[in-house]
Order: sequence, then structure tokens, then C-alpha cells
Amino acid sequence: MTTITTKLDYQTILANQGRPVNLTIAVKAPEVVSEERKPIAFAISLDRSGSMRGRKLEQAKEACRGVIDNLRPEDFFGLVVFDQVAEVVLPLRSDVDKAGAKNLVNSIYSGGSTNLGGGWALARDELEKAPEGATRRMLLLSDGQANVGILDPAQLASLAGDGLDRVGVRTSCLGFGDDYNEDLMSEMANASTGNFYDVVSADKLPEIFDAELDGILGLVVQNLRVRVKPETFCDEWASLGETPGHRLSDGRVELKLGDLVSEEERSFALAVRVEPIPLGADGSQVCSLEGEKLLSLEFLYDEITADKIVSRRDSRLIRIKATQNPEEVTLDESVLPIVSAQQAAETIRRTIGKMDQNRFEEALLDLQDEAAKLRAHGRPELVKDGLDAIERAIRNHREGWRSRRGRKTARYDSRSLRRRSSREHWSGDESQRPSFKDPRPE
Repeated sequence: MTTITTKLDYQTILANQGRPVNLTIAVKAPEVVSEERKPIAFAISLDRSGSMRGRKLEQAKEACRGVIDNLRPEDFFGLVVFDQVAEVVLPLRSDVDKAGAKNLVNSIYSGGSTNLGGGWALARDELEKAPEGATRRMLLLSDGQANVGILDPAQLASLAGDGLDRVGVRTSCLGFGDDYNEDLMSEMANASTGNFYDVVSADKLPEIFDAELDGILGLVVQNLRVRVKPETFCDEWASLGETPGHRLSDGRVELKLGDLVSEEERSFALAVRVEPIPLGADGSQVCSLEGEKLLSLEFLYDEITADKIVSRRDSRLIRIKATQNPEEVTLDESVLPIVSAQQAAETIRRTIGKMDQNRFEEALLDLQDEAAKLRAHGRPELVKDGLDAIERAIRNHREGWRSRRGRKTARYDSRSLRRRSSREHWSGDESQRPSFKDPRPE
């Protein structure tokens, strides 16, 4: 069974004083219990623009051939390429003729400009042909900027989100080199609850393609989302995680976490502002001995078992207590790895915006302040992921933020810490892999 754990960093707060707290939510998917999986529909949308000429394109083609080799007869696969126009190289189909498909891949050549939206849309149209209920995944690969067709990043991200809502297509985005738009690729992945990879070298393409295919085959939890309702003593709340959401007709907000693969752990935090909680004249709880109502959560997801798909629902009421004794207000240090990583990620995201506005000294102070807060916990082993990312951003600031690679590293770090998935493949420098990420099997 899927396990869901919820914890407040402060279960008890001082009475009559409103304050911020953090609620952590951790989800762990069960282990796959059967080798028999339902068919998947996997499409690749590959940038073949002029900048891909040479080794980049050859590495991408090698990765495509690797995916084809690993397809099962019942799986559906399609391949789209794009430069200034998009073209279907291999229409989506099952029982793929692997030799013929690889010959088509071999014939791909580099072209002109980059119509990224057109390439995505054509691959989506191919995936829409998959049978109802099939898992639909797209891997979008580009090394450049969208300069033909739809250019607005917000509109392209909205398209990816609509692809998830309307057709069930989850888009993972892979940008490599120094010229792609990291904000665009990250937001497209986020809008569709897909993965995002920042890759310096095309040599990493085959292993990333393999990781995406392995992830689909190991799928055990689909369409995980959590519905959040503020209760009596919640003043306001916000998600620190990479969790797109929307407001429901009943006023609740639904956050989308997407799919989980076998034994994947996903965690994130909600930052909550608590209203002052009064106590009686004798120091007793005015309303409830169990604590006051803070948030109501409802988790919904489909769990894939050996022989069927089971829809599940899990409700939680989060309560918080008040006290007049400051010694009872203690931090639950077990939540520090989640909270510190996501607070660091939010600081990096915010400072990227400041650096884009040339507010470099202000951004540096923000990073230094966050590093000081993390060190002040006195538990370096619990805040390591967040502190490492902050220190990398500080080094990038001092040594070459104006280079494109410094910004990309910070954006990738921030997104990875906000998503906080154990099984999302780490495409960066292996020495910088966060502790919560599983190593790639050899």
C-alpha cells in the first residue's frame, strides 16, 4: 500500500501568538509486485534544428534507438522531429518493427530554426491516438530557444498543462548545452507533472532516455493529488513544493503531484500561517484537547496492482496545540531535511529573479542569509541538501553567474529540491546529487 506521512515542524505553539509553521507531506509508493504491466504509449519530440548538427544529434539518435530496443510488443511508440516545422518520423503504433524504426531514426538530419511548440503539439497528437487508459508520456528534447511558432513561455507551459488535463500526456523536458531556455523547459515539465533534466553533455542522453522508460514501466501510483482546505486557525498557506494546482468549485485547492514509480518517495512542505490560539484563564485549551483545526487534506490517487487499478482516497485533519510554556514549543527535527531543502529552493528561485534584474548584491545577501539560517540549526547532516545548493548558487554568483551555465545549475537545483523525488534521475554532476535521490543502477 502507498504510505502517506504528515508532520508539523512545530506541533505546539505559544498561545495568543500567531506564527508560521511548516507541514511536511511525504508519500512512498509500494514496490512493484508483478512483471506484467499494462501497455505504455511513449513519444519522443526531438529538436533537429541547426544547432543540433553533429555529435548532439547523433547522441540523441543513439538514445532513440536504445528506447526502441527496449520496447515490448504491446507498447506504443512514436517519434516526432522539429526544426522550423514539425514532422512525424514514426507514427504512434504498437508491435514496432524495431529494425525499420531504427533505420528511420538513422535518416534524421539537422535543419533550421526551433519550432518547439509545434514539435510538442505534433507529439501530443500522436499520443492522443493511444488506447483509452494507456499511460501517455512524452520526452521533449531541445538545446535551444523557441524562435518559430509559439514563443511565449507561459503559453507553452499552459499547452503542456492542457495536454495533461485533456489527453493525459505528461511531458518530461530535457535541455542540454548552454543555450536552451531553462525556465521554459522546467515550467513545461512542472505544468504536466513531468521530469526536467539539465544536461551539460549529450553523452548523458542515453541514460536519461533509459530512466524515463524505466520509470513508465515501474509505474504504481497514478494521478496523485492532494486537496487542501484551511480550517479555523489557518490564516494562509502556500506550497513550497513543485506542485501545480487549481481551485475547486468547493473552495479547496487541488495540488497535482503526478505519478510515482515503484518505491519512489516524494515529499514537500506547506508553509502555514497560524492564527493566534487563545487559552482559557486556567491555561486550558478553549476548544479542543486534541488541538485546534489547522488544515484538512484529502489525498486521491490510482494504485496499480498486479491485476487491476484501484482508486484510493485518504483524508487527514491537521491540528495544532497552544501552550503558555515556551519549553513546550519544540522543533521536530525529523522534518528538517524536507523543510530546509524547500526553503533553500525557494530562496534560490527568488534570487534568480533578482539577478535577472541585475540586483546582484541584494541576491547575494539573500543567499548568505539563508545559508546562515540553515547553519544555525546546528544539524549539518539534516540540512545538507539545501545548504549545498545555496553554497553552489553563491559560488556561481561570485565566479560567473552571467554565464548561462551558472543560472542553469541554480534553476535545476531549485527545481530538484522543490520536487524532491527519490527516483527522478539526477542528470547533473554526480558529486552534487542530493541525498534523497536514489543512485542510478549500474
